[in-house]
This record gives sequence, C-alpha cells and structure tokens, in this order.
Amino acid sequence: MLRVLAITQNAYICTIRFHGGSQFLGPFETRLSEISKQKKSRVILALDTIKSREFDLEQARSFVQSVERYIVGVKLGLPAFANLCQETKRLIQSFPELPFIADWKLADVPHTNRLVTQKLLKLGFSATIVHAVVGEDSLKEVKSVADEHSAGVVGVVAMSNSGASTLNSLFDTLLQKCVRAGIKCFIAPATFPDIIRKTKQSVEECVVLSPGVGAQGGDSKLAVSAGADFLIIGRSITDSENPEKQAQLEAQNSWR
Repeated sequence: MLRVLAITQNAYICTIRFHGGSQFLGPFETRLSEISKQKKSRVILALDTIKSREFDLEQARSFVQSVERYIVGVKLGLPAFANLCQETKRLIQSFPELPFIADWKLADVPHTNRLVTQKLLKLGFSATIVHAVVGEDSLKEVKSVADEHSAGVVGVVAMSNSGASTLNSLFDTLLQKCVRAGIKCFIAPATFPDIIRKTKQSVEECVVLSPGVGAQGGDSKLAVSAGADFLIIGRSITDSENPEKQAQLEAQNSWR
C-alpha cells in the first residue's frame, strides 16, 4: 500500500493506495531487499577512505572482499572516485553480486544532472543519489535516465550532520518533490530517527537508506526501529582495526 503526502494529477500513479508490497519496488530496491534477506544484514558500506587514507584499486578490492559477506551494497562518494577515477568501473565489475551506489548528491540543472547520471550508470553503478532541493524537473531527468538503465534513484530529503537544519526543515516539501518525480527511495538520517519515522508514515512501501550510524552518533537499532530499511555505515568499519569483525557486528545490530 502506498500513501503520499499530497495528491496531484501529475503524480497519479504515486497517489493510488494499493496492496502488494515489494512488486511495486524498482529493480534496485528489490535487489537490495533480496540481498538483505539472504545475508541478514541492512548494512551498506560507505567507502570513502580506508583507515582515513586514500586507496588504490587493489586496496579497495581487498577491503570490500573482506567485508562482502556482511554488507548488501557499497556507496562510493567523490573521495573514492578521486582515488579511482576510471578504475571505479573495474572495482564495480569485481563484485557483480553487490549493488554500487554513486553518492555524488547530484544538485544541478536538469540537463547537467542527466549527463552526469548517464556517465555514472555507464560506469556500472546500480543507483545514484540526488538532492531533492534542485526541484522536480531535475529529479525527473535523473529518474528518466535511471529507468532507461533499470537503475535506482535515491532522493536526499534530509541529512545526518548537525548543521543541516536549514535543509532538514524543508523535509516535507522535499519528500513531496521526490514522490511527484516517481522516486520511492530516500536518504533519511539515523541521527534524526523522527525524520525516518515521518518518511515511512508519509510514503508507505518506500525504501529508506539511513546514514550517520557510528561516527556521527546515530544508533542502528533506533534507526531500524524508526523504519530504516538500510544503514549506510562508513568510518565505523573503514577505520576499524578489524573491519571484518566490525562489519559483522554492524550487520548483527542492524538485523532484527
């Protein structure tokens, strides 16, 4: 069943109340869900640095391989891309069973967002993250390209850092913009469980990815209790003296 905050003629398919669950999710969300059930984990690894340092392709491969059994996907941001550049594609190809998410937080005009999304998906990413604040026209461009590649779009409706109060105050508006653009997967922070809860209450059968666990003070159990489907965890794992053990612990804490 899906329920949205506002009913509009332009978003009629998102405003219909219906039953059925996961068959209404896209290929990306469905794939994450299936992997999560298999591994009994909700953890998406945020790979920006390893031990707070830059890394090369072989170091990245080795690290992901060491924690692969405990994670359902990998989120790569600009720090990682700055390290790997075109070798990003080779890293993604090394792990065909893992969805890779491009965390560029796209925030540009429609034409530019379309071009960047096309480039990212050609590298092999399964989904891209986009700022909802840029508006429905830009969101729709990203969603259109993603649909052509059976890829996912994750809309940022709030952020995990304490300084994001201005953006987070627009949460309701940003959520509606995403829904009108056909986006059903959202970034809602573990550091603000109430935002996760409101997201799940407002858009049923949506998928929430929650960053902020660990280094930023978010609690995985509170986030999951609030409705988070997946937890984006980086430094707690990547800076750990024993990343494999820490990833296992995070997976166990995420699953209930």
